[in-house]
Amino acid sequence: MILKNLTYPFINSGGGSHKAEFMEKLSDDLLIESYFKARELQLSSDFITLIEHEIKRRSLDNVIQQLS
Repeated sequence: MILKNLTYPFINSGGGSHKAEFMEKLSDDLLIESYFKARELQLSSDFITLIEHEIKRRSLDNVIQQLS
């Protein structure tokens, strides 16, 4: 699983732009995998919302609905 080696350098950064830049670098597949893993692990709702915004920005909502 890819997420084991993934670090989240933006968690304590306090800057919103860092979060967006990091999310933009994720592939669609990794973004979707991150979303489901974050929900499974019941991570912060702020973090899940951040992922959801990026999913919507990329118009991947339908993929999430199909996999849910």
